[in-house]
Amino acid sequence: MYIGKFHKYAVAGICLVGMQNDHAAHIVKVASDALIKKGFKVMIFNAFTDMFYDTPYSKGEASVYHLINLDIVDVLVIMPETIKSEWIIDTIIRYANAAKIPVIMLDGSHNGCTNITYDYGRSLESVVEHVITEHKCTDLFFMAGTKGNSFSEERIEAFKRVLARHNIEFNEKTMLGYGDFWDAPTKKTISDLIACGRKMPQAIICANDSMAIAAMKALEEHGIKTPEDIIVTGFDAIYQERIYSTTRLTTAQMDADELATTIADTAYGYIKGSEKPCDKHIHFSMILGQSCGCCDFDVAYTNKKLEQMNKYNLALYDAESKMASLYTNTVNCDRLDELTKAMGRYFNYHAALCLNDDFLTKESTVIPKAYHSVFTENMTAHVIRMWSDYSYNINYPAKKVLPDLNELIKRYNTIMFCPLHFQEQVIGYYATVADDLLVNPGSFYYVQRLVESINQTLENFRIEYLLRNANNELSLTHSMDPLTNIYNRRGYFERISEFMHGNEKCDIILVSCDMDRLKEINDTYGHSEGDIAIKAVADAIKTGCGKDGICARFGGDEFILTVPYNTDKQRELSRLVGEIQTEIDKFNRSAGKPYDVSISVGGSYGTVSSVEDVNELMRSTNRLMYEQKRMKKGERAPVFQPVPEAQEKPDEVLEGYRSRIHEIFSQFDRCTYFYMDYLNFKWYIIENDHMPECLKSSSVGPLRAIWLSGAVHPDDKLIYDSFCRKIKNSFDDKITDTSLSVNIRLYEDGKPVWYGIYVQLSGRDGKMEEIAGSIKALEINEIMSIEILDYYTTTDNPIMFHDMISQRLTAYPDTKFALVQFDIKRFKLINENYGEDAGTEMLQFISRQLSNFCGKKQVGARMSGDVFALLTPYEDKDGLLSVVSELQRCLKNFRQYSYEFVFGIYLIEDRSISVRTMCDCAAMARQSIKKNALESVAFYNKNMQKAIKERKFVESHMKKALDNNEFIIYLQPKFSISSGEAIGYEALVRWQSPERGMIYPNGFIPLFEENGFITKLDAYVWECACMVLRDWIDRHFTPLPISVNVSRANLDDESFLDVLDGLIEKYRLPKHLLELEITESIENDATLRMTEKIKEHGFVLLMDDFGSGYSSLNTLQDTRFDVLKLDREFFSTHMSNDRGKKIIMHTISMSKDVGLGLIAEGVETADQAQFLENCGCDTAQGYLYAKPMPVQEAEKYLKNTLQSKTDNEGVTP
Repeated sequence: MYIGKFHKYAVAGICLVGMQNDHAAHIVKVASDALIKKGFKVMIFNAFTDMFYDTPYSKGEASVYHLINLDIVDVLVIMPETIKSEWIIDTIIRYANAAKIPVIMLDGSHNGCTNITYDYGRSLESVVEHVITEHKCTDLFFMAGTKGNSFSEERIEAFKRVLARHNIEFNEKTMLGYGDFWDAPTKKTISDLIACGRKMPQAIICANDSMAIAAMKALEEHGIKTPEDIIVTGFDAIYQERIYSTTRLTTAQMDADELATTIADTAYGYIKGSEKPCDKHIHFSMILGQSCGCCDFDVAYTNKKLEQMNKYNLALYDAESKMASLYTNTVNCDRLDELTKAMGRYFNYHAALCLNDDFLTKESTVIPKAYHSVFTENMTAHVIRMWSDYSYNINYPAKKVLPDLNELIKRYNTIMFCPLHFQEQVIGYYATVADDLLVNPGSFYYVQRLVESINQTLENFRIEYLLRNANNELSLTHSMDPLTNIYNRRGYFERISEFMHGNEKCDIILVSCDMDRLKEINDTYGHSEGDIAIKAVADAIKTGCGKDGICARFGGDEFILTVPYNTDKQRELSRLVGEIQTEIDKFNRSAGKPYDVSISVGGSYGTVSSVEDVNELMRSTNRLMYEQKRMKKGERAPVFQPVPEAQEKPDEVLEGYRSRIHEIFSQFDRCTYFYMDYLNFKWYIIENDHMPECLKSSSVGPLRAIWLSGAVHPDDKLIYDSFCRKIKNSFDDKITDTSLSVNIRLYEDGKPVWYGIYVQLSGRDGKMEEIAGSIKALEINEIMSIEILDYYTTTDNPIMFHDMISQRLTAYPDTKFALVQFDIKRFKLINENYGEDAGTEMLQFISRQLSNFCGKKQVGARMSGDVFALLTPYEDKDGLLSVVSELQRCLKNFRQYSYEFVFGIYLIEDRSISVRTMCDCAAMARQSIKKNALESVAFYNKNMQKAIKERKFVESHMKKALDNNEFIIYLQPKFSISSGEAIGYEALVRWQSPERGMIYPNGFIPLFEENGFITKLDAYVWECACMVLRDWIDRHFTPLPISVNVSRANLDDESFLDVLDGLIEKYRLPKHLLELEITESIENDATLRMTEKIKEHGFVLLMDDFGSGYSSLNTLQDTRFDVLKLDREFFSTHMSNDRGKKIIMHTISMSKDVGLGLIAEGVETADQAQFLENCGCDTAQGYLYAKPMPVQEAEKYLKNTLQSKTDNEGVTP
């Protein structure tokens, strides 16, 4: 009973799962209408995911049922068939019993409750009776559900009873088939029935509507018409007629009015004290339709259903668009109130977001058998929407359920509550008035997507909140230089990023300072005096910096100062440097030190719009500063350099481009047209009202601007990347006069918008000259053909596939099953070689073949992309492999293409785990052989679980590890074989993880190469190597060249050379000290082109792992490499016999003939070293000489080696 200010209200609660499903929504609607007529207010406690599997997520979903503990419900209606969890249903009933709330169970049975059940058997009998009596049919076929299922067996027995009453003998072989309550198995059963050659029955009676629809489709595909040639009936109407554009079914459905009346009367009886727990039954009513010929075909009815289907699809599309907008508008929110306000704009007209007051900091979890609430004593309604009025951050006691419940329950009849949680951590609930929603059940899908989005958005915010708090506590430690109390390098760039946030362009002055003779001060007067000198420079820079500037110490004696400017930049820069020098002069006069502090200075100014621009300005400034540092005498005057301004294209050039567009595209419509002059690397766009947002004010070409904008829908990124690569390949392959097109979604104002992009490539004499193209927003009919209709005509449904697996496992408890997941090896090559249309047709072909392949106990589906799955029974592994082999043969005759499959198999032994977990296990097995060209089938084992966990650990920690300098470089010396002297080093990398200890390269490098993170690690290692070399030079330690690896991912874009050049400049290194190693076939044209670029930049180039492809010997004379590194497997394998040794000798000889140096890797024995020396190999690297070691140990090792050599040379005989 809810007691308001002026009235008392009887409240009926309804507990269920799945208001987004039509069947559940229909039952709730009719029940609510009847209860309201009896004077009740209705509160719906709805979750969106059933609790069949006992998972942390299902416990979180069940949290909404704890609201019945808050003493607001007088009678409770439970729909157990939607919840699908006995322990959750038992828990709800225990809650109700503890609060003395009577319970009404729908389609279920429980002691102490009023159980309302449906009379399925008698209702099906009426359908069969109608077919026999009214249509005079005696030759019948019954399409049952899943074999062994209780619902299916009940309906088979009802079918038999009617046959017996009419003296029709039941023949199981000819009159019974199983469709598993699903369309694909039903179609196969019908196809088998037709193919067996016997006379078709007069009527097919199906155990549910879904199978009846599938049966009619299968008959129609074989030219058999319904009802002219055969009668078809359904049963157990599922309230989804609007998604079927077929004849109206003869079927049966529960009597909704009788059900609603029974619920309402029972609830009212409990309130009045006249009702006691008992069992009640609801009859099904038969509905006559066109499928048995009792109703004429109605074109208007079919058109209406098509119209409904279209509206429903558009509603789904609209919901997804709004959720994309929600994510876009909340992703950058830094405060909780800002975030919840942004989410509130997407709420239903009467709704509230209610959260536990400690959800950001304290976990509140569901305790399955506890009676107390999982909601905190006080809650906050962060947003309340009442039509266009919003209220924010209202605190209220949890027992009130909502802060303004009195007004709501007075004005409205139904309120729905939905759970908010992170897995099993409960954070609150979303409440909305449901009066309008019940009128349009399809609107519940929007509520589902909204609640899911709120959950995800709040979880992301909470994670970021906790990280921010942790980072704030450590910020001073990580961001400040402890000696000078100014920023360190990390702190500087954090402050620069904050300074530039929200500013499109910033005008800044950047000053770089380097202390002169700091090493001399340290060596002569001690490091304590050196520290005093460093602090003096820092204090001077802080004074010059003022309150608006940012200053930092980057290293031992390097400082950076950045300030904004608004006036004369040259004068401001001179003033700034002068003030710093004045402060240093004051120190020298007053400190009484036996030394003078001095600095070298470089200064630049310019307009920056990104941190990369700041880096570029810094490189320019450092170059000027080091130029001044090399000056030998006189007062150092600062050297300044502005950043050059961008230049506009001449008007006549732009007009020429416009004219060329008009020549190529004779007719102009709702397109944005662009032209790219390939020879001169210039581009032009005809701007208009239809231009995508991501192209407006872009400073790069249109195709690249689309990618850089981040507007491409995540599901379309691969498609767009493939499209751009095709254009690039056309350049590289000198293909001219061709056209390409692609359809993708771009986000605009948070909503995905479909665009079609068309390009025309033109050239002459094998050279590309121009690209002309158009970008057009697609019309609704074009979008429908691309997206909606394609989606809803496919039979592949992973969610339904999971349900079917559960049904099979339940129906056949004594049968051994295996889950097989497979994909197409190198499917990307199919798209690249034959086109994406061919790839799509191939996937459709495999889907059809898989469906045809499935037998009675098997079920298959396409999961995603080119990934498919099959559930199949088996006796032993050999028999299972035979099934896989037969499946592979069935799938291998598409257009005579050559392609292979990779199969992962999970043997289902523990049926208590979720189907999703089973699929994950099969996926692990499949992924375990993706890189093994010799294997195509793998069985799941527990070691794979460990490997996947390791992979997830690496992926989740790699960025943090790089930021925290957990990657450390090891150096392995390279030795002259003849003299035994170290002549260089190779930089290798280890990961010193706080959680896992030392992780070696094979534990993370392959994954980094897969996900692209290797490019960031490469740049990190390059800089570490440069720092070591600079340190050696500064300490007068003779530096030896260090070679660093350039991963394949970097070779796709020559911009990595700019990074290397910048490091060389920053650390003032001769280029010969930093050598580059590439692991790649020298017969690869792209690599050859990149080696040319590398040599143009002046780097020494080594080819790593040479010998993995012996055919490369014939092209040695053409390569631009300086040194070949013989792969350890190459020479260790060939040394086992005379023929192999001759191959090594020939390789070494041929390399020396063309002027290439040689390094043998992995030398471990003296015999190997002697053989290599005899063959003329100059240099070796391996454990025989030295293992990889940290930098400090490498220094000691080299010092000891040099000292030993000096000692030996000093001994006279």
